Amino acid sequence: MGSPFAQYPPDGLQSVGIGLTAVADEVRSGLHGAGEVTGLAADQHRIRVAVERFRDEWEASVRRLGESIGDFGVVSGRIGRLAAETDGALAAALAPGTPAIRPGGPV
Repeated sequence: MGSPFAQYPPDGLQSVGIGLTAVADEVRSGLHGAGEVTGLAADQHRIRVAVERFRDEWEASVRRLGESIGDFGVVSGRIGRLAAETDGALAAALAPGTPAIRPGGPV
């Protein structure tokens, strides 16, 4: 049976964060085209209204998707940076020649 935990290298998480930010930017840039309907006659008002409603819902959905992907990218990058900093600090603290930390002493 596998472990309930996953391990990812910090630089991998930072790379995922950068990649997801790029994906979010690409998703957000796709907010055009749905309203570009031409050639409808005056008596086709219901079609025009339906297209406008669809466009509004589509844009709101794509905007939320882009925000969610972007947020996940930011968080992934932050986790990667924090993990790298923590690993570096721990490695420095455990390096040979590092003074021992005494109980109750300064941290």
